[in-house]
Amino acid sequence: MITGGITTLTETTFDHALTRAPTPLLVEFWAEGCGPCQALIPILEQIATDHSNQLRVATVRLDDNPVLAQRHQIMALPTLVLFTNGHETTRITTAPTKAQLLDELASALPLVPDHHE
Repeated sequence: MITGGITTLTETTFDHALTRAPTPLLVEFWAEGCGPCQALIPILEQIATDHSNQLRVATVRLDDNPVLAQRHQIMALPTLVLFTNGHETTRITTAPTKAQLLDELASALPLVPDHHE
């Protein structure tokens, strides 16, 4: 399921999404009732739109996907993980602002907006 440029992943679809394209994948691991997790959604939607040719953005609801929480050792919420070529390259365990998130991602990716605002 894709909403606002963000794909919702499950235990069934996660591995395929991780390996299906060379484009890096940013995943927000979140849970119901996590206010900071919900606050990140508009930021992630903007990043997904602005950088759609360079970055895929997805979410995983841990309430429904506990195996993924265990496999990726999610200990805090929200947790953002950037996967490049199927491997974790960056992990953020706070709720960053858009500028902070772009700074973190810039160390792993040369992000350039796809279009001018």
